[in-house]
Amino acid sequence: MSLLASLLLTIVALSVQAESCVPAAAAAVPAPAQDAEADTPPPTDQAVRVPADDAPSEPRGRLLFTRQLAGRDDLFVLHLPEGRIEQLSDHAAKDSHGAVAPDARQIAFCSERRGWWKIWLMDADGSGGEQLTHPASGADYAPCWSPDGQDLAYVSGSLGNGDVLRLDLEEGVTQNLTDHPARDNFPAWSPDGNTIVFASDRADDHWALYAMPAEGGAEVRQLTQDGEAIEPAWFPAGDRLVWQGYTDDIEHPQLWTQQLRDQQPVGAPRRLSDGTSSDERPAVSPDGRWIAFESDRAGGSQLFLIPAEGGSPRQLTDEGYCYAAAWWPDSEDLAPQRPDAPATR
Repeated sequence: MSLLASLLLTIVALSVQAESCVPAAAAAVPAPAQDAEADTPPPTDQAVRVPADDAPSEPRGRLLFTRQLAGRDDLFVLHLPEGRIEQLSDHAAKDSHGAVAPDARQIAFCSERRGWWKIWLMDADGSGGEQLTHPASGADYAPCWSPDGQDLAYVSGSLGNGDVLRLDLEEGVTQNLTDHPARDNFPAWSPDGNTIVFASDRADDHWALYAMPAEGGAEVRQLTQDGEAIEPAWFPAGDRLVWQGYTDDIEHPQLWTQQLRDQQPVGAPRRLSDGTSSDERPAVSPDGRWIAFESDRAGGSQLFLIPAEGGSPRQLTDEGYCYAAAWWPDSEDLAPQRPDAPATR
């Protein structure tokens, strides 16, 4: 079973996989449905190839990610280009799916530190730990920062199948952004702060990407039509999306990208990965030139990097089960270093 199918098992059952804090959704994603009618051309099914001379320069920056090792899930930081890895969290409970604040001072993550999965906040050096959400039942997961750092969007299973909520960090007030019988998952806040893109199976159990105002409201637009699409990520200019998804003729989840104009799709989606492995959970670098993702192409789940326009992936990790990469907000080494942080390789 691919990781995509694992991610989408029942949220109602809330059976969390060992390698992920995402609660399972009601059943595995059904076999991709026949392509819905759309005004845009069908997606390009050939992976994009970039000549070596046109590839971007050596990536620089840091990646936050989760590593499962010896039955534990903790947060780690990968420094590029040197490849040095340091452990950030070290707790008996599982810590997973971190997201770095826009000012690089704090990290939101999901954790089982007090029972079921909830959203927590810690300092960027790994110190501290504050529980932010307190659902009466169900699990909270997939935190995503607003560009101004004042709010978090996340998914909560406390109301049923899963809805997107918004938390005002100063006031502590939570707002339901979606309230739908279908499963709504994987929010991604637009760089201008006005829009949240998320995945939902509200169209005949067909997983697609939707856009809604960040303030909430009834105006919800479907962005993708063909195949299955989840785990969206924005490019920093706000003019492009990348996600993982299936099409009828490709067995494994792949990375797809879509150009936008005024946050509306322009042309057809393009496939970035080569179709031979499961490539999942893309994360776009702050300069928009690289995409980090997890893949089983080396056996098990490891992190890889690919140019944003396509090309040959390079492997970044080789130990444990690595997933849920997120970039530090810019390419500078902003976060303070913990003197006692254990270095790994």
